[in-house]
Amino acid sequence: MEVQAITSDEIFQEWLKKADGKTLKKFFEKKKVDFRREHVSAVETVYSVSKFIVVYFQKKIPEAFVAGADGKVETVTADKLHKYKFYDFKGKKVDFDQWKGDTSVPFLASIRRVDCQKCHGSGTHNCDKCSGSGRVKCDKCDGSGKRSCSSCRGKGVVIIDLDVYDVNNKKTKVEKNIPCEKCGHTGEAVCSKCGGGKSVLCRNCEGGKNTCKDCKGFGVYYQFKYEAVPFLSQRKSAMVFYKRDVEKFIDKKDVEQLLNSRETSGLSLYNIDDLNQARLVPQLNYWTPEADKICNEAKKEFKKLMKNREVEEKQKIMVFPALQLRCRSVKGKSFEIFGIGNTNNFAILTDGFK
Repeated sequence: MEVQAITSDEIFQEWLKKADGKTLKKFFEKKKVDFRREHVSAVETVYSVSKFIVVYFQKKIPEAFVAGADGKVETVTADKLHKYKFYDFKGKKVDFDQWKGDTSVPFLASIRRVDCQKCHGSGTHNCDKCSGSGRVKCDKCDGSGKRSCSSCRGKGVVIIDLDVYDVNNKKTKVEKNIPCEKCGHTGEAVCSKCGGGKSVLCRNCEGGKNTCKDCKGFGVYYQFKYEAVPFLSQRKSAMVFYKRDVEKFIDKKDVEQLLNSRETSGLSLYNIDDLNQARLVPQLNYWTPEADKICNEAKKEFKKLMKNREVEEKQKIMVFPALQLRCRSVKGKSFEIFGIGNTNNFAILTDGFK
């Protein structure tokens, strides 16, 4: 049975009918002209059209993959906790085909505090240099609190010269030792750095404590566990294949979700080996250089899944005709429109129109 492939005009008109009005105005409004949706035409907008095919089939999800959790436990410092994305499903189930994340995720309820083993939860530890006292021996007086008197050089006395005259009024010099006034005849002076206290503040810490480098001063770590996402009892997921250069515009997950959510018309096959040019061209009425690659990729994946019993040998495989419309608005803004399916029953995806 021949498949009635969609035309570029059908795709464009369907897209135009459903396109967001504000975005259309941003892309197509002309100066001094009241914008109306019907002013947008395919002739002025679409500058290139290319055909491709989409191959689609469903696979079973292995039980362990849906229900199992790897039980991974992660431990982080308090300042890193906010960088993780935590989940709380509140007892609700998740549709596997709508889920875009990992199947095992950090659960909010699993978070718990754990004391740092190095600082025992204090966030600090004693300074290695001062042993936690906050003070170290004065390096200027070597911890004595005193220094040799600079005036008498530690002798306790200073020498002064006296002028002495004899009977003939002849002057001579006589040395005389007198007690050192500065040190009180002791020869020692209070250390100017420590003030006689024998110690000074430790420059390596604050008050004898250093911040724990392991926990960064928080005193605790936070542990949390990765657990399985609670998927619905559904045990099937979709597999979709199309040409590589289209993948940069539309994500495979988006195509899977779109085809899962609606009954889009296409060509139904029940033998994976029918994915070939000879079988498909009479029904599609076209073929592309990439189509062989897509069919071979789909066949290879299908046969691998069949060995794992994730697909059945005679299950339905869908092949959809598809068009890519490369568009440019009157303002020079480029975007892509994709149509997948048959005439009167097709799905549309866009890229760059926002």
